Amino acid sequence: TNDTIQVKVKASDNVGVTKIKFRIWRSYSHSDSGTAKWGTYNSSTGYWEVTFNESDIKVMDNNLCRVDAWASDSAGNESEGAYIYDFYFGNRVSGLGDFVARIVPKKDTNYCIGTSGDNNDDNLKLRKKNQTDKSQLWKFEEIATGIYKITNFKNGRSIDVEGGTSADYDDCNMQLWDYAGATQQQFLIQNFNGGYRIVPLNTKALRAIDFADAIAEDGRRILLYKAGNYDAQTWTFEKCAETLSLNKTTMTFNGTGSTQKLT
Repeated sequence: TNDTIQVKVKASDNVGVTKIKFRIWRSYSHSDSGTAKWGTYNSSTGYWEVTFNESDIKVMDNNLCRVDAWASDSAGNESEGAYIYDFYFGNRVSGLGDFVARIVPKKDTNYCIGTSGDNNDDNLKLRKKNQTDKSQLWKFEEIATGIYKITNFKNGRSIDVEGGTSADYDDCNMQLWDYAGATQQQFLIQNFNGGYRIVPLNTKALRAIDFADAIAEDGRRILLYKAGNYDAQTWTFEKCAETLSLNKTTMTFNGTGSTQKLT
């Protein structure tokens, strides 16, 4: 949520593990920027759980945050720290609802995300904006607050991560694929840098939709890259009407000069 995060982990050796310690801190910073807490074991789920508040960490300038965990046994032996997750506090967007829009880079509004074709495996590309090209339009359907299914208005295929199951490495392509309700086909929308950041839900390292080398030109590859203060990760949504309707289905004109009004 905006000011809390709940973390759950499973220990690979529940027989010997008696405690799990969690620490929240600023990514790429010293561990003294945050707080350590002991987790609580939930016997019904098998998870060790803890909740951190934004006040538990010294967040500065919208820093990327990180959670690590350590396991201990009854003799006091402690494992090496295990990296769990990167995240931001308070960035999930709300109130957008369902809509159709072009996905436009804040860096250069003459371009938008389009496709290299209409088929599965066809890559997403940065395209010169074309008002008649329906493949440049995307339908956003809100699944939960700030979480969206994003499909192409022309061909009905979803924005997808290359490989289909993993978003945990930099530089993988974004592509089209049939929507199947899988995690990699759902995206978190975050308020960011005067626009929005688009993050696949299956990326524990918080990677975001980006474009190659931050150069805005037709045909530039759309890819994933680690979240940061990058212009190429800032998008705006130019909303478009999905359908149009008129207040009348028939009109009768009574002679020259007769007028009617359509709304």
